[in-house]
Amino acid sequence: MNESDPLPPFQSIPLPKLFQPFLEDHPFEHCIVCQCNLLQDDVHYLIEKAYKGTEVIFEYALCVPCAMDMRAELSQESLLRMQDRFENSQNLEARRTRLAKLSPQEIAPWIDTCVITGISRQETDSYQLCAHCVGWELVLADLPFMISAAAINEMSALLSQKTRDSLDDFTDQYLGMPPELREVFDDLPALLF
Repeated sequence: MNESDPLPPFQSIPLPKLFQPFLEDHPFEHCIVCQCNLLQDDVHYLIEKAYKGTEVIFEYALCVPCAMDMRAELSQESLLRMQDRFENSQNLEARRTRLAKLSPQEIAPWIDTCVITGISRQETDSYQLCAHCVGWELVLADLPFMISAAAINEMSALLSQKTRDSLDDFTDQYLGMPPELREVFDDLPALLF
């Protein structure tokens, strides 16, 4: 495939267990903010799960409208810095093209290396997984991806105080993470999407 070829179409697969709630045998059912039903066929939503080793530190699902509302609260400066960092670290189109050639049932290549630093999941003790879903399906496009704690901390350093305050509010209101765990993820729970 050369640069002038169109991107492969988005694919979707049944939602893997990895992107279901840790202690449950079914997908996330409601948006953490507005409580809308996520399992309707036309509802787009995002999942974020944070790990320290093999332990799930936090996990949630957020409908796309709520995610967009949250992004609107962040400073333009922070959003531009984060976008620039993503674009300078990873050619997402090339990544999607490369991964689209693999079997869509193989989720590991999508989440085995950090989308920012390229280090493997085995090389980091803390990381986050991010996914885009529609109803009972996982969409394979720019997401899913894994981001290491080192990359999260690097991205966090790019944030304005306004953005940090907004993310702190989200963490306090919806995740209830204790301070010692918040330090691990440096208050960047959401909007890696």
